[in-house]
Amino acid sequence: MKRTFLMAMSVLLAGVAIAQDKPAAERPRKTSVPLKLQVVYSRYQGEKRVSNVPYTLLFNSDERPVQLRMGATVPIQTMANNVVTVSYKDVGNHLDCNAESVDDGRFRLACSFEQSSVTSGDSERGLVGNVPLTSLAPVLRNFRSTANVSLRDGQSVQLTAATDPQTGDVMKIDLTLNVVK
Repeated sequence: MKRTFLMAMSVLLAGVAIAQDKPAAERPRKTSVPLKLQVVYSRYQGEKRVSNVPYTLLFNSDERPVQLRMGATVPIQTMANNVVTVSYKDVGNHLDCNAESVDDGRFRLACSFEQSSVTSGDSERGLVGNVPLTSLAPVLRNFRSTANVSLRDGQSVQLTAATDPQTGDVMKIDLTLNVVK
């Protein structure tokens, strides 16, 4: 009886060990497709376009992120108690995006966009909110947007249009996705 029990336990444990050696069932992998994403930042004052800045990102639809950083580090002078100090601020454009292939030849993009800039305090409007600016006070502008959007090869979309509450300028982001062949 002991011998039969030991043999049964050995067979059972061996079966458990073999089952553990087998790789777990994985979900089917989607094909990674090379993509080109055209991102265009446009700034408008009323109907007049005052800037148009294009960027191109090349990446694959394998959900690995791609990042682009373009800008400068600028000195910002401040004075407190008659002591001048200089600090540095990164300004420019940051683009982060990844994509995955989904049904029907579409690609799901998860993107974030950030644009920052420094303008002089003596801007043509002269106010931030209702606060008058002095010529020594720089204004740090920031714009951020995150989005999840599904696009097909060759499709374009205006991702966002937002109005700067201080200046009334409108910032637009347009995307165009192409499969790289």
